[in-house]
Amino acid sequence: MKKLILLTLLASFAQGKQFVVAESCDRTPVDVNTVPFEIDPNEIAGFYLVGYEIVCQGPTFYWDIVCCDDEGDSYILEPISLPKGMTWDAAKNQIKWTPPTAGIYYVKITVTDDPNRPCATRATGKYVWAIQVPEKNTPPFPEMRPVRN
Repeated sequence: MKKLILLTLLASFAQGKQFVVAESCDRTPVDVNTVPFEIDPNEIAGFYLVGYEIVCQGPTFYWDIVCCDDEGDSYILEPISLPKGMTWDAAKNQIKWTPPTAGIYYVKITVTDDPNRPCATRATGKYVWAIQVPEKNTPPFPEMRPVRN
């Protein structure tokens, strides 16, 4: 059976910085035990967990979704479920989001290869990313204490 998998999720901050979540076509799902925040098993049931992000409240983030396919086929990306306020640009395979509040969010998409193939030979995968938006950090508070000799 043919395998189809997402290659990477690239995130760009509004300031133009960019980082890569995954660099290869590794077909091993992310082990939920290695994610530094709690993943809701009901949210990822039936999906292939391909990555996670920790982002701050405030700035706008842009994610480019890039795929790889064993046969090099073209593909179609379709969002299944996006967090509130997240937008999908199908022409660029890009999502845009300004995290509104702290919480854990899930980006769910399907990827189907080569729309020109007969239905029987088309492969579709269901993928999910988990995104944590932590509470805003408060600065440390200094305190003076008398020194006793």
